[in-house]
Amino acid sequence: MIDDIMNTQALSLFRFIAAVIIITFHFGKKANLISGLPNLFTAGPQMVTFFFTLSGFVLTLAYYNRSFTKKQFWTKRLKRIYPLYFLALAIVVLIDYYKGSFQPVPIFLHLAFLQSWIPSFPLSLNGPAWFVSDLMFFYLIFPFILKKVKIIAQNRYKFLLLSILVWLLTQIILVMLLNSGFYADFPSLSKDLIYYFPPSHFCSFLLGISGAFYVIKGREKSYPKSGISTFMILVSCMLIFFLIENQNFIVQTIGLNLPFGSSIYAPFFLIFIITFSNSNSPISLYLSSKLFRFLGDISFSIYILQSPIYSIVEIMLSNFHLNYDSIFLIFLIILAISGVLAHYLIENNKFSYCGFIDKFIKK
Repeated sequence: MIDDIMNTQALSLFRFIAAVIIITFHFGKKANLISGLPNLFTAGPQMVTFFFTLSGFVLTLAYYNRSFTKKQFWTKRLKRIYPLYFLALAIVVLIDYYKGSFQPVPIFLHLAFLQSWIPSFPLSLNGPAWFVSDLMFFYLIFPFILKKVKIIAQNRYKFLLLSILVWLLTQIILVMLLNSGFYADFPSLSKDLIYYFPPSHFCSFLLGISGAFYVIKGREKSYPKSGISTFMILVSCMLIFFLIENQNFIVQTIGLNLPFGSSIYAPFFLIFIITFSNSNSPISLYLSSKLFRFLGDISFSIYILQSPIYSIVEIMLSNFHLNYDSIFLIFLIILAISGVLAHYLIENNKFSYCGFIDKFIKK
């Protein structure tokens, strides 16, 4: 079984770290606590690429040798995503209503996971939820991709090469758009198409699928030696860190703006993911502990609740005249508590919302 030779649990902590980095990108830039740290700590857009690549990789490992229907897959994904997604959306809508604002069109788009498809709406209401809009499209087409892969992509090298070519073509198009008169930065149609539009990120998800397929078809019987695994882990980490820290230098050297927040890091994250998951080094074994798996489990909770919780904290503290560092720390504490509670009470199906989703899918 693939699960016996792939240590994907070692990646749980990095899901949590990626979520925290995205949160600091959104709300921590003004905090003195964050301002002196390396660029990696505010590399939020890059971490979204990590999530897309990881999703394709993990889903393929989980479902490649499993018998399932499309309806079963979609139902499970909805049960996992929709309750917390809806809760976060409801909080944002209530806060907007409290402030005297009500936007019916964005509400409909969010409920249908369509906001990233329509320019000017990706960051409406619960801004970070644009990621879920993209992800739900990838979930929609995943069963069809996996079926085709099993039929026609018997050569793991060819499929990986095809995925890299799709990624390369996507990046060429995005670079051309980014360096043309078409691009007008935020807020603009061009910004929405380059950084939030689902086709711009599909190559990351596809690379994750091809990476998992590469591993499965390789049929590794054992892990690399511990010393080799540790070396490969350190090299992959250093490579990503180096690239993120030197983005400005790279742009100045080649003379072109690059879409760093739109899938350009996907191949490097794939190397990182395969290296960690196919390792029995002390590092990866330590990172598979229950504590780190728990942190990975709450990553979606804190990600999707970050914006509504921040709005609530802003309202709560508006009369206290605190400095931003204090506000940011209080926000992080409340978000962490909210994330844990939401994970146990909602993500773990403690409330009976699943029956409604089952009936909705059957229709």
